[in-house]
Amino acid sequence: MELKQGDSLQCNATVVLASRLDTWECDEAEAPNAPDFESLAPLPALPLPPWVNQYDIRFVSGSPFTKDAGPTPQRASESVVWMQDQPPRKLDFLSLTALCDAFFPRLFVRTKRISPIGTVSLTIYFHVREAELSALNAPQVLGHARANRFFGSYFDQTAELYDANRRLLATTTQLVYYKA
Repeated sequence: MELKQGDSLQCNATVVLASRLDTWECDEAEAPNAPDFESLAPLPALPLPPWVNQYDIRFVSGSPFTKDAGPTPQRASESVVWMQDQPPRKLDFLSLTALCDAFFPRLFVRTKRISPIGTVSLTIYFHVREAELSALNAPQVLGHARANRFFGSYFDQTAELYDANRRLLATTTQLVYYKA
């Protein structure tokens, strides 16, 4: 797929689709420990990019807006966060796709400042069938995101998204360009 503005290519994408078969199943990924969505305060109104207002974001840990005390932890880019669309709507594949890209960039979390960034690549793997997604009663997802390395103006960002019952819904990987 290609997205053009006038004659200029702005974005391209490749989509691979396949049918899921009934086979042996096992989840090896485990949802992080987290209080329920309702018990956490939403992100306060801050002067942030407009995309942030599209989500109700509630940090369990790893907020880019809290100062860490003491030396920088080894996994300082890690966040656990509850998210849902704002206004809330039933979770479907379109919403789940957008939520996979709703994490604050790991650079913001690690450095505690907003810097120019741009997504170079985004890959999403869905681990849920449409019927399972339709049966969910709550539109919130629990996200667990982290980076592996910041190097040469790029960093990677990986994440898992779980439903309110802590069942894996999707995993995502990004490569992000940044200016320091």
